[in-house]
Amino acid sequence: MFSVKIKPFNVSISNNVSLTNQITLDDFAYTGNQHIESGYFAPGGSATLDITIDASETDVALEYVIDFDTTPLATHPNIVLSITNLDTNQAMTGNHYTGTMMLNDNREISLRLTLAWNNVASYNSNDSVLIDDPLSFTMSINFSQILSSSGSGNSI
Repeated sequence: MFSVKIKPFNVSISNNVSLTNQITLDDFAYTGNQHIESGYFAPGGSATLDITIDASETDVALEYVIDFDTTPLATHPNIVLSITNLDTNQAMTGNHYTGTMMLNDNREISLRLTLAWNNVASYNSNDSVLIDDPLSFTMSINFSQILSSSGSGNSI
């Protein structure tokens, strides 16, 4: 059986290998400072979104690839996406994250997406565009069953 649950989107995957979700700023929790009103994402603040991959009902080893289409961030180089595996505290910046879940591994992984909005005065005009056009980007997750001990997965 191949079944994975993704939270907070409450999606269950059975016998499929990919999932795509649109993520908006409304999905994030905001952290500001004394210059940012509570509940707002603004320069100098950050936003986090926790995602849990639950493969506890899966009876195969699997690997996963998570990609974020960060094209909307290209015009906002002062907003940086990072991903942290909360179980291992491994952090990375970028839009690509991979991992494996072997049969004896923890079958639930918690990832934290963080958007850090650096307050850079030269980007003020770019930043003001976000008032009327909030950020959103696409997250794609692809799962494949690991069929050999080499760790190389094949899609099922």
